Amino acid sequence: MKYVVLFCCTLLFSTLLFSQDSLKQKMHHPDINDLIKGKENLPADSVFTNVKILQRMTAERFIGTMKIFTKALGVRCTFCHNTEKWASDEKPNKEIARGMMKMTETINKDLLTSIEGLKGEHAFVGCETCHRGKEKP
Repeated sequence: MKYVVLFCCTLLFSTLLFSQDSLKQKMHHPDINDLIKGKENLPADSVFTNVKILQRMTAERFIGTMKIFTKALGVRCTFCHNTEKWASDEKPNKEIARGMMKMTETINKDLLTSIEGLKGEHAFVGCETCHRGKEKP
């Protein structure tokens, strides 16, 4: 339950930006969709190895979320992943992304909710808030 707020914000943002059809489109690396064929509705951590955040998200939604990250940062999968060894942590950007997800959760869960008079019942930040399609915020 630690990342429920982050999951809800990511889910809300993905719904706003991408239709269900676009979430099902192939990623930059089409073989990733083949990896989950028949497992789309299973939890991500039961389909993929080394998932440390967003484990309970479905595999299909997990891939959709990764797609959101690529658009938010203007990068491709290879920015964080070795696409020959997806579970590898060899690229520092993968751990940085995990830290950034924890940061946005803290902002959304603890900081935004404590601001009195903040307009909007569902105010949240996500990757795109700062990155705006660029690798460096």
